[in-house]
Amino acid sequence: MKIIATRDIDGPNVFTYRPVVITTLDLEDLHERESRDVSGFNDRLLEHVPGLLEHVCGKGYPGGFAERLREGTYFGHVIEHVVIDLGSKLGVAGNYGKTVRSSRPHCFDLAVQSRVHPVTRHLMQGAVAGVSALVANERWDVHGLMVEAARIAADTDLGPSTRAIVDAAAARGIPWMRLDDQSLVQLGYGRLRRLIMSTMTDGTSGIGMEVAQDKAATKQLLARSFIPVPRGRTVRTLAEALEVFEEIGAPVVIKPLDGNQGKGVSVGMRTSDEVRAAFEVARQYSAAAGDHVRRRALRLRQVEPDAGSDRHPRSRGDDAAAERDVEHHHRRALRQHRHRRVQPVARRAPRECGARLPAQPRHCRRPHADGELR
Repeated sequence: MKIIATRDIDGPNVFTYRPVVITTLDLEDLHERESRDVSGFNDRLLEHVPGLLEHVCGKGYPGGFAERLREGTYFGHVIEHVVIDLGSKLGVAGNYGKTVRSSRPHCFDLAVQSRVHPVTRHLMQGAVAGVSALVANERWDVHGLMVEAARIAADTDLGPSTRAIVDAAAARGIPWMRLDDQSLVQLGYGRLRRLIMSTMTDGTSGIGMEVAQDKAATKQLLARSFIPVPRGRTVRTLAEALEVFEEIGAPVVIKPLDGNQGKGVSVGMRTSDEVRAAFEVARQYSAAAGDHVRRRALRLRQVEPDAGSDRHPRSRGDDAAAERDVEHHHRRALRQHRHRRVQPVARRAPRECGARLPAQPRHCRRPHADGELR
């Protein structure tokens, strides 16, 4: 078997409305052969990928795919389920797949739901090689495939902040599309389209971006607004890190000052040796030592308050109630903004400053009560 072509589709397609990776697979000498035709293949496959025992397939109940294997199914269908199972363990694929005949002879088109396309493509290549090896009764290193796939996912998957925004958009029925291999994501289409990158949007100011990238400056501004922040200091040497550790006390967090996506962060350091090891991990960027927050996390959401009003959203109770309060205030502010009437001050403002506007053309003047055009 060999892969002829692979393409990624981020929007609605003929298979589903979810993002998918479509692979055209040439079965070659396995064309029109079924899984039951290869002696011992089914047992070897289930031994290497035991998660397939829980797949429902078209049967509609766990174990349905194992029955299909014993009854006999094409190898394109087998590879589809292998990719779904391996991808689901890494969180990069959904539970949807479809295998149909291609217009090319001896070929099938495999569509697999995908969240991280580079990882799904890698798993597809590994599944084709692995199933071919099992057909020939050869060894297949599934663990090595998963380790490499996890490394690719760490390098190419969306960061936790971007992923949280994308998941929230998907839960609200907002279509999204990844525009590059970093964190640039499009939400919606047409005139309603918005762009986000990590926690920034196309409306984020440059000053806000610079402040958000500096953890020390962010903590300082939050503290001035009486928002509790963990104690901590910016350190640049291991000696300074150990000094702050003794000053604050365990447990502490060591993280890069200008890092992103949680890279280089070590949580819950309790001994000097742990602090030394964590500092070495983070020193390629920079390092900040701070209190380990043991209670619930304080989550912030940017809300556009009503223009001309000093009212701000107030939250109460648990996290769920707080989210409802903030979202309710946000919606009310948007409704008030839409219905706000704009005062016609364009021609009035110059007069207030003592300036005179040019006279209107004669054909635009209106007759007054005395009949004179003014």
